[in-house]
Amino acid sequence: MILRSVAVLLLVLSVVLTWAWQDYQAFITRPMVAQESVIMEVAKGSSFRSIILQLDSQTGLQQADIDKLWFEILARQLGLITQLKAGEYLLPVGQTPTEFLL
Repeated sequence: MILRSVAVLLLVLSVVLTWAWQDYQAFITRPMVAQESVIMEVAKGSSFRSIILQLDSQTGLQQADIDKLWFEILARQLGLITQLKAGEYLLPVGQTPTEFLL
């Protein structure tokens, strides 16, 4: 009985992790801006989360809560979580999250 429960738990966990990986991969290649270019002003001293909230309000990130998490994971993966600079940024149509951060 315990073995069966462990097997079911592992199956469910593998399904959830597979979904999360596929969603993350789709996120990093999906354009952030679909209709028209957006100009975004990042104020000096802005935290990463405030920048993501601003990006969300200006671009309407799809699946907002999940995408904010994926954005933070991507920035950490690229080692850029503390490297974002203040200034004005043009977000052209078709730009992916990876391109935005790099």
